[in-house]
Parts: sequence; C-alpha cells; structure tokens
Amino acid sequence: KADVYSFVILLWQILALEEPYLKMSSGMIEYKVCQLGLRPKINPSWSNAIRLLLGDCFSSQPNRPTLDVACSVLRREVNSLSDRRLVDEGLLDSSRSALSAGAASAPGNR
Repeated sequence: KADVYSFVILLWQILALEEPYLKMSSGMIEYKVCQLGLRPKINPSWSNAIRLLLGDCFSSQPNRPTLDVACSVLRREVNSLSDRRLVDEGLLDSSRSALSAGAASAPGNR
C-alpha cells in the first residue's frame, strides 16, 4: 500500500504542477507525513472522481485502494475527457506485456 501512496503523490504532482512539501527538509516531511498525517491539499477544481481517489489513496489507514483501482479511475477520467475512447483496457494489458518482455530481454537482465 506504500506504492499506492507513492503513486498518488506523483499523480498529485502531475495535476498540481508543483512539488509537495517543497520548503521542508526530508526529515520534517517524514515526521509530518508519518506522525502527523500531513497530506498535500486536494484542489477543489479537480473532478470529483480524482478528488475521491486522492483522498482514498492519501488515507493513513491500511485500506487504501489498489493500483488497479487507481488505474481504473484514471482510465475512466481520461476517456470521459474525449469524444472517443483513448485508453482501452486491452491496449494497456498488451503494452504491459510488451514492456515486460522488453525489460526481460534488455542487456543486464539476461
């Protein structure tokens, strides 16, 4: 579930076009995030689905959504912003397979 938190921090950075906790040292970030529950502010202008996803993934409880759930939400959001389907589940699965196959055959992975 730490991977989900890391993923959603990256997603927040992409959406906000800024770095969270910019003026804090790494020690201060660790303390405030882990001990005090500090999270980046969720922009109210973002879609409801994105705001809910970020809130759920920022949870300090161990019942955060999985990465599959997060990707499903993002896929729906991308598709809702277009008059045609831009992201297809089958395409994503074949891309993952191709990327995995390429990584396995890359020099140093043999």
